Amino acid sequence: MDHNEENLIKVFEKNPDFFYAGHSYHLLKPYGKPKSRGRGGEPKTDVYFSFLVDKKEVIEIKISLKKKNFNFTENKVCFERMNLWGENTENMLTAIAINILKNDYDKIYKSLVNPKRDRRKGDKYLLGYRLDLTNKPNGKRSYPLDLTTEQKVEFFTGATMEEEKRNSLVSGELIKNSGVANMYLEMDVTGEETPQEILSSLIPLNDKSFYEKNELFATIKAVNYFPNPPEGSNKYDGPRPLLIQASYNHNEGTDTIDKSLIIENPLQITAKDIVEKYSMLFL
Repeated sequence: MDHNEENLIKVFEKNPDFFYAGHSYHLLKPYGKPKSRGRGGEPKTDVYFSFLVDKKEVIEIKISLKKKNFNFTENKVCFERMNLWGENTENMLTAIAINILKNDYDKIYKSLVNPKRDRRKGDKYLLGYRLDLTNKPNGKRSYPLDLTTEQKVEFFTGATMEEEKRNSLVSGELIKNSGVANMYLEMDVTGEETPQEILSSLIPLNDKSFYEKNELFATIKAVNYFPNPPEGSNKYDGPRPLLIQASYNHNEGTDTIDKSLIIENPLQITAKDIVEKYSMLFL
């Protein structure tokens, strides 16, 4: 849990009973950061609250929380998360990869054939490029997703995420749809705000005007393998799905290796797959 989330929780812990817009609110348990019941990734809800309003109605406030001027909407994206186009998802991901490669091919390819030695971790091999999503363009290595309003709603709320992320654990208790966000908050929370300030700053995620102002862009980031990292560091960043994969083909009878970038089953081949495929080369 980051400080922004911790501070948001503190606001309501310090003020469990308050009035807002002419109604009384009482904070109910459990509350806090939802946790997925599966491996990898997090629910779209960053902080979950439920309140008893006017002593008769229970409402849930499931907040997707971002700091001001944030760039990343989601990183290390997997295929299932990007399954926004149904049967056409693989073709769309391939098109995204092709367009990003066209825009910045020379520098992207250079990271494969002539990688700079990392000052701290030493020699490295490129495994490929993962997919991240931003709310702002990221130079040549970004591409607009051009999603429909309905697709944006699915993405920002997490309504189509895996069941383990939608029905998450809050303080160890399973709460149905606790991982599906219904409110958006962009704020650097100090913990000194009032509940009224927080609630008045929330943007409902069913507000279509929110999506008119928010676009999503695909961008890529290199995933590398380090044969001899310093003690306490990993050789690579786990089984990240790769939008673009590195290929190393040994030429028989020679000591030369053909290096290339390929797009094969985008986001369905992981960094771990590449490590295992070329394990002898990376020794």
